[in-house]
Amino acid sequence: MVHRILLQLRLTLYTRAPEAFAFELSERFRQLRIAGMVDGRVLPDGEVSALLHGLTSLAGEAIPSLTRRNPSVALNVVEVARLASLRAGVEQALVARAPHLGPLLEVFGARPAARQYRLSTWLTDFAAVTGRLRKVSPDDFVDAVGEGLDPWAEYDKIEGRWQFHESGSAEVRWLLSAIGCEDDLATHKGKRWVHTFDHRDGDAWEELPKMIGVPEDEDFDAELQAWRESEETMDVFDFVDLCNARAHALGCELRLFSVETHGDDHLFVALPPLACKSAVERGLLEVTPYVPHLSTRPRWSLWHAGVVLLAGVLALALAYALYPAARTSIEAVCLLGPLMLAIIWGNRWIERTLAARFPAVVRALKSLRER
Repeated sequence: MVHRILLQLRLTLYTRAPEAFAFELSERFRQLRIAGMVDGRVLPDGEVSALLHGLTSLAGEAIPSLTRRNPSVALNVVEVARLASLRAGVEQALVARAPHLGPLLEVFGARPAARQYRLSTWLTDFAAVTGRLRKVSPDDFVDAVGEGLDPWAEYDKIEGRWQFHESGSAEVRWLLSAIGCEDDLATHKGKRWVHTFDHRDGDAWEELPKMIGVPEDEDFDAELQAWRESEETMDVFDFVDLCNARAHALGCELRLFSVETHGDDHLFVALPPLACKSAVERGLLEVTPYVPHLSTRPRWSLWHAGVVLLAGVLALALAYALYPAARTSIEAVCLLGPLMLAIIWGNRWIERTLAARFPAVVRALKSLRER
């Protein structure tokens, strides 16, 4: 017997938007994995295992449909259901919709090395990989950062010197946060390469496009305005993705990456994707993956249009045979019916194409219609 939770999710998959299915699926996984519960009721271990297996199977079944309609949602489902074998295909579809994500996904998929560094070694390796802090000696770095070295080092007041410890990539955020507070260290070739700010400070976003060489021109302002006028709320990762997409279109070398802070504050670095990937693989850096919000394509397709058209033709043919007196009207409908269906299908195709390639235009048109 199929569990009612699976029936509810299957109904959501085929009757509601992909985002609704992904949210409901993630909530079910979270409840079962953390507390073995469903709607406040604790389940026996055997039922929990069976339901988790059913949810995973349903997620795998849903991936092809979700990938066609919204690959960003499909990638979230892959992460939630832990379907690593399906990740490559979903990422390929995601890059097809948003080409600028190709190099970023390689960084997000990099496997970090479990290494421990002393401060001097981290500075040397980080400078070699990224080109940042190349002319900064450990002594100069310590003098500039001071108390920001914790937990990499602590000052021994009795002996009057610093005691250094080994730390991993999870503690790099403390160093980068301290660097962000020192303009000399945070600047490379006249641009800031590291920027930290509180999540409530929306004005701090203005520095992000400058870090990767994205000018605030009319096109960029138009995309921002379309976001503001849409019903969707822009968070900092939406803004960062907008900056990275614009940098890709302009051929800029740098991209913005979020460093994992394990808190409410944000920390972004501007690095070439290959350099960032190498830093992650060597355990010099820990980045936060993000998936952009893409518009969901409608279910309507050429196959659906063909089925509707065929059904209409058969119905009109039957009426033509049964009601000879109405043949003149039926002939008119036979001519106008396919034409109207073609117009409807063409309109939906245009909307789908615009949503896939020019989301800012779609948001602007939607805002105009609402006015």
